[in-house]
Amino acid sequence: MATITLRGISKAFPGVRALKRIDLSFWPGEVHAVVGENGAGKSTLMKILAGDYRKDSGEIQLFGRVEELGSPRGAQQMGIGMIHQELTLLPNRSIAENIMLGREPGLGLVNRKLMIQTARDNLKQLGLELNPMAMVSFLPIAVRQLVEIVKALSLNAKILILDEPTSSLTETETRILLDMIKTLRERDMTLIYISHRLEEVFEIADRITVLRDGQLIATKSINETNPSEVVKMMVGRELGDIYNRVATPKDEILLEIDKLGGKNFRDCSLVLHRSEILGIYGLVGAGRTEFARALFGLDPVISGKVKIEGKQIERLSIRAAIARGLVYVPEDRKTQGLFLELSVRKNLTINMLDSLSYWGLLSFRRLAEVASGLIERLKIRPPELFKRIRHLSGGNQQKVVIAKWLSVQPKILVLDEPTRGIDVGSKAEIYALIDKLATEGVGVIIISSELPEILGISDRILVMKAGEMVGEFQREDATQDGIMHLAAGAES
Repeated sequence: MATITLRGISKAFPGVRALKRIDLSFWPGEVHAVVGENGAGKSTLMKILAGDYRKDSGEIQLFGRVEELGSPRGAQQMGIGMIHQELTLLPNRSIAENIMLGREPGLGLVNRKLMIQTARDNLKQLGLELNPMAMVSFLPIAVRQLVEIVKALSLNAKILILDEPTSSLTETETRILLDMIKTLRERDMTLIYISHRLEEVFEIADRITVLRDGQLIATKSINETNPSEVVKMMVGRELGDIYNRVATPKDEILLEIDKLGGKNFRDCSLVLHRSEILGIYGLVGAGRTEFARALFGLDPVISGKVKIEGKQIERLSIRAAIARGLVYVPEDRKTQGLFLELSVRKNLTINMLDSLSYWGLLSFRRLAEVASGLIERLKIRPPELFKRIRHLSGGNQQKVVIAKWLSVQPKILVLDEPTRGIDVGSKAEIYALIDKLATEGVGVIIISSELPEILGISDRILVMKAGEMVGEFQREDATQDGIMHLAAGAES
């Protein structure tokens, strides 16, 4: 018997038809991957199953019975647990307090001894030897996710929805999580796996469902398909080589960095040429992001020199960087790159308000014209100026983060994890944009933890380890093994 059976599930929001008559089943003892571009309807469908949204029409059967999932608590009581991409644990509470939150044993006063023992028993069921009194804020992200899973299982979850569970994990942490998923499958749980990382999907999943524009395109056994076919179903077209390169670096030097040092990095030097795409790779903790933040003036610099077009910047600051044409797109678009409660138009034009004002008054007509031009240039969808940015998909949010800096016509663009958590179609569009900017003479530095991305788009690759630049590869000489050897500290 199917654990979940969906029949004719539809959902609409103002101006958007999010789901159109979805028919789908999930079975015990399987990992069922649900994939699609941002905005395809994956999150809406999962939120209906988790009780966050109510369906407009259709029928949901759980274990053969028609049910109404009216709230997250109702879904939990029926055996559905969801591990969100943004974890919901309380960081300043212990593992035990998080696992037993709202269900603390005792009458009036919490029986802490029993709470800790119950949490320890729940952890041991999954083979986790963790201290129940450890503070969550001190745990690695991967361990926090395992605690989220333990919490869901302690609520008697029979169905577990995992939304982009590895998007913030290292390769080692990803392996730990995937092994845990395999263990849960062997226990006959139903696991619904949402991910943009197709290599993981093809390793872990038994079946795969593709959604596009709110419609179910296909459900296939993982053995009956391949990544190329899945990508074509997701985007509705052949993508070809998503790293198609046209730009070629020029001899002119745009950026020179000599022995720059700051928090978690030291003695970092590099040269960036006009029209060059320079990749920086390193494992978590290598100092890549700290280096980029200091270069843009967000964090203090302890030592070193920076020259842009041959002219030294005496004091690094955000204002000085932008004035010289250097801009930075941070890795966390939601907390560092966007004003989520503001409109698309306001986010796109926020960096150029001075140039669009006359005698202290803003020209709203010019604001709309500039924003519309950027929307068209980057194919931001939906193309609505006044839509709140939080309601856009991850891929379209990332396009807005990049587009708002294009409005100041940068000479040097530093991109930190520019495609994290976005679908393959949006990735291809961002890669094409980066290449086009390079053809126009912009120098690009791209920081990424995805080796295929670094190898595919970069003209040169620098490797960071423990806060230092430890190696350099030309495009034609770079290999995954060579880069990983340096990044991990082994002999190349």
